[in-house]
Amino acid sequence: MTSDPILERYRQELARRLVGRQMATKELTGGFAHLLADPFQPIEDRAALQDEVDVAIVGGGLAGLLVAVRLREAGVERIRVIDRAGSFGGTWYWNRYPGAMCDIESYIYLPLLEEMGYVPKHKYSYAPEIYEYLQSVADRYDLRDDALFHTGVEQARWVDGTQSWVITTDRGDEFESQFLCLAVGFLTQPKIPDIDGLESFRGHCFHTSRWDYAYTGGDASHELTGLGDNVVGIIGTAASAVQCIPWLARSAKQLYVFQRTPSTVSERDNRLTDSAWAASLKPGWQRERMINFTTHCAGLPDPGADLVNDGWTNVVRRAILYPDENIEVMERIRKRVEATVADARTAEFLKPYYAYLCTRPCFHDEYLETFNRPNVEVIECPLGIDRMAQDGPVIDGTTYPVDCLIFATGFQGPEWKIESLTGIVGRGGVSLTTKWADGIQSLHGLMTHGFPNLLIQPGPLEQSTGTFNHTHVMVENAGHLAYIVAEMRRRGHRCFDVSVAAEADWVRQIVGSPPEPYGKDGQISCTPSRLNYVGRETGPNPRNGIYGGIGGPLDYFAILADWRTEGNLAGLEFDPVLSAAQ
Repeated sequence: MTSDPILERYRQELARRLVGRQMATKELTGGFAHLLADPFQPIEDRAALQDEVDVAIVGGGLAGLLVAVRLREAGVERIRVIDRAGSFGGTWYWNRYPGAMCDIESYIYLPLLEEMGYVPKHKYSYAPEIYEYLQSVADRYDLRDDALFHTGVEQARWVDGTQSWVITTDRGDEFESQFLCLAVGFLTQPKIPDIDGLESFRGHCFHTSRWDYAYTGGDASHELTGLGDNVVGIIGTAASAVQCIPWLARSAKQLYVFQRTPSTVSERDNRLTDSAWAASLKPGWQRERMINFTTHCAGLPDPGADLVNDGWTNVVRRAILYPDENIEVMERIRKRVEATVADARTAEFLKPYYAYLCTRPCFHDEYLETFNRPNVEVIECPLGIDRMAQDGPVIDGTTYPVDCLIFATGFQGPEWKIESLTGIVGRGGVSLTTKWADGIQSLHGLMTHGFPNLLIQPGPLEQSTGTFNHTHVMVENAGHLAYIVAEMRRRGHRCFDVSVAAEADWVRQIVGSPPEPYGKDGQISCTPSRLNYVGRETGPNPRNGIYGGIGGPLDYFAILADWRTEGNLAGLEFDPVLSAAQ
């Protein structure tokens, strides 16, 4: 088939989503503050702490856990993890909606499997198993006793006199730490659309990352028995919605799915782990598998045998390397919708018309079939919901009365994360938000000048690297950060800072890296999404990119490995330089 007619359809669908207002987000304060509350675990009273630790880690998800584990292995004793959640887990603490599961193969997504002697139960693990596994990691490495949960860092200020960080929290704590590690994730703050009249809605509402089982009944593994007489509306059709919509459809009297843009939904083909295969695994198998997956998905040459062999490695590689095949991939996805969804009008609503990877791909074995149920209706609203009435959403003059409204609308993006770092205050009273106001400045994405002993677990687009399996990046970076701490202790250094020259050189390399394949001016039409700048007034900040573009993760890992092998901690300045500046 020729590409021109399809690209024209892509452009038409894009235009439908760019006319009029774009989707602003609602401040989750006042009457909407409850959407951030923890529905899973009560906040317990405790005494405020005033003490000292070696390393304070802000964030108890995968990123923070990995740094803590590697530090523990390096002999660091006093490690304190701080998190607003009620326990470890990060996204897997919060995302307990029914049907939640990882969309990257669990054998490479769950870290430390060899260290823990564990093999996941399914090729793609469900949320309860992931959550329990992460609890077991924290317990194995003795990280729980010193942790502070349901606690937010109000300020972390570097003090030259003591060469340490002074950290204050919203629970009255004030303590010192030699090192501070930011492992705050990149999709952590729930967002909801700022719909006109939203305050007037009289029904129940919650965000998928704060699932209200007290209202819906059931749990992440059992049917939602409280919805039998309820009309439910869900706003959003991306990853979390794709996973929970089949559960809602089986339980609710009526389900309205409010869709701005359909997702690409391919087969998941989830299955139980083969016990014989698990028994055959040799030492080093997880790292080998991670590298193999990243090699395939980055479109690198000669990737060798496909060890993971799933939708990512079979489809993503071809879509990246061959633009014409990108179109064929999307056509197969649309044909799957057509073959699965009985009603032609509904099927047309669910067909995605944009380039593959303009949004994060979804994989699911039940989602499309759900729209064959008589109690499920997709409501197309490419410009979002017009306004909210007391009874429910209003679109094109039609009100859809609902008892419960669920926001499957995702999380604030990287811009919000940088704005949230005002409490991280380095030398001279400069906040990290201020320093990064015009773009990130760092060495390897892991350290930044003017903020001594600050260790960073970066997210995508934060001067590190990017893969579809971000766990791989976190594993590599955690080992590197722990190496720095261990070497400083071995060499007798109290603190370090990044040299101005080393930081400037790394920023130049990031700015010179290849752009992402579907940016603001991409040749293949994209729909607006978190992954691109289509429809935004400004394009991507070149400083907030990744090393080597989409094909550079293994090169980035090699740079870190070579830096450690050379052993001279290039680009870091130690105690004498810092002391002279006091």
